[in-house]
Amino acid sequence: MNPVSGLASTCHVLSDGEVYDIDLAFQGGNSNKYYKMQILESNNNSEYWMIQHWGRLGTGGQNQKKSFSTKQECLQEFLKKFKSKAGVAWDQRGQATSNARGKYRTLTEQRVAAAGGRMADANTLCFCLSWDDRVDLDIHCKMPNGKSCYFCQKTPENYIKLDVDKQAHHMGSQVENIYLNKNCMDGDYTYFVRYYSGHGNPTQFTFVVNQFGQKINEGKGISSPQNKDTDIVTVRMKGGVVERTTFSIQADDVPINEE
Repeated sequence: MNPVSGLASTCHVLSDGEVYDIDLAFQGGNSNKYYKMQILESNNNSEYWMIQHWGRLGTGGQNQKKSFSTKQECLQEFLKKFKSKAGVAWDQRGQATSNARGKYRTLTEQRVAAAGGRMADANTLCFCLSWDDRVDLDIHCKMPNGKSCYFCQKTPENYIKLDVDKQAHHMGSQVENIYLNKNCMDGDYTYFVRYYSGHGNPTQFTFVVNQFGQKINEGKGISSPQNKDTDIVTVRMKGGVVERTTFSIQADDVPINEE
């Protein structure tokens, strides 16, 4: 529960098959903002509030608390506000592009931003992973020098780092992020997803590869304990630029021009 609500002792986040709690982030031009939303329900199920919290990343920002006498009224307002900020309907948020056509970023990249992770820029390539199941997935990056960047070796060299490492119990915000700087050594960087632990059933994930803010690809895959590792992409770096990108799983281009 967002502490700005001041309702922690009397309420809980609304969950009726879906959890109505989301953190959005937007980066572009000089913008570097967050927008958090959630619905709170009183512990006796008689009152509802929509909590909004927004501002520039790294600041306390502003907040608003709106009360409603019925759950339906609160839901209608929440869904309307989400669409105005994310550019897509709430029930289509899984199909949203990672930059939402100039709106707030959703899903994988917005989770990275909310977790304090590095976002791609002119000097940084990012590989992000998100999922919505109570399992533990991990990103691994095999480097040209034989080393690997993963949870046991988060900074194998000073130009690459796993800076966000969420796990199964971070339900609703599972995300991981590895960033690679332009001063990296030449060669192939191969990224794959490993099913580390969980209930044993296949789990769908979403990945985003943002190549220095110039090209963004997004795709989905399935990870399972039977197949263990799922290869995603190999990025060949030469002289600080991407020479070639080879995907092992389908990935779609994401428009990066803002409206």
